[in-house]
Amino acid sequence: MTFTFRIALLLALLLAMAGAAQADFHDLVFCGELTETDCALLMQASENSASQTAGTYNLDMDLDLQDFGSGSTDSPGDFGISLDVDTVWSGDLSAFEAMGLESMSMMTDPEALLVMLGDLLSQVSGSATVTLVAPQGLPGVPEDDIPAALLGGVTMEMRLVDGHAYLDLSSLATIMAADDGVPSGWFGFHIMDLLEAMMDSGMMDMDMNGLADEGTESGSADSADMKQDMAAMEAMMADWSDPEFLGTFMVVERLQDQIVEGRGVAVFHTGIDLSALFGSPEFRELMMASGELGQDEVDEDDMAMMDFMLGMVADAIDVEATQFIGLEDRLILREDTSMIMDLGAMMNPMGGSSEAMTLLAIDARVDYGYPAEAPVINVPENAYILSPGLLLAGADAQA
Repeated sequence: MTFTFRIALLLALLLAMAGAAQADFHDLVFCGELTETDCALLMQASENSASQTAGTYNLDMDLDLQDFGSGSTDSPGDFGISLDVDTVWSGDLSAFEAMGLESMSMMTDPEALLVMLGDLLSQVSGSATVTLVAPQGLPGVPEDDIPAALLGGVTMEMRLVDGHAYLDLSSLATIMAADDGVPSGWFGFHIMDLLEAMMDSGMMDMDMNGLADEGTESGSADSADMKQDMAAMEAMMADWSDPEFLGTFMVVERLQDQIVEGRGVAVFHTGIDLSALFGSPEFRELMMASGELGQDEVDEDDMAMMDFMLGMVADAIDVEATQFIGLEDRLILREDTSMIMDLGAMMNPMGGSSEAMTLLAIDARVDYGYPAEAPVINVPENAYILSPGLLLAGADAQA
């Protein structure tokens, strides 16, 4: 049985629960055993942040590998990958929340999902600048495999305007080989037109069964089974909004107030007990359902392997988050999320070398800003608009 889907889901849950347990644009605010006053502060900050129609989002994420290469022929060392994202946006983000709440049930209704996505894109504009810096001298990775320009940092800019996505490929063109044919300059496409063209061409299997054509006897049965599975998954996800359940593995506490950039802030720290989470019936149901949605058969051997893997992860990963709330404006101003994974501890039970002491540390800081006036996001000058047909032809050629 393939565990790829569940492992991806697991890692996403770890970061999402820590960093977004109390994040903006979420109905759920977990208060745990906080006082009524502190809980009210969290709830008001979430509501106030979600009601904003303009903002900035600055992500600074560092991924550090410590003692990477232990037990290999290369000398171990410390390596870092950094990602910086600076974003400005304007528009009505309430559609994000609606999509998040309804997207599960809409997976079998592609037209409704596209209508909702179209409404969202028509109401939001944004610009993001992304900078990525790759490490040098990774053990087992030839230097020529990582472009020199990427080692010094590559910056790319993206924009969303009137339902069009734009990307400046100038930086990407500088790090790719000349014979790769990567063009330079601004390119754009209409997102909805592309998605609709992909659906019409059959590239997007919105029924998610991938087993038989709709309209056939087997296809109808598969679609019905898939809808039943999706309904079960949606019900299980609803259980995760139960504060009593969350309290079995999450702890939130208010720390001492601080001053951040001259503003008084309330500080809330969230910790997660992975052993309690992974041992809960609710989590096991979710993992089993994810396997069934991935068309896998879940048997006793699969469950035993899953328990073994989850036990290793619980012992080897530490996840926590800290949130900073403005005391005067009661807005979410900053969120710090960290995850430390002891890869050595995970390898040893599987027969790996005891010298493999590599630590993987991910630290992410997000600073939120709320400008008084909505920023103006302009269409890039001289941008070349790619038609859906041209994009799909390129995808077929790459395939």
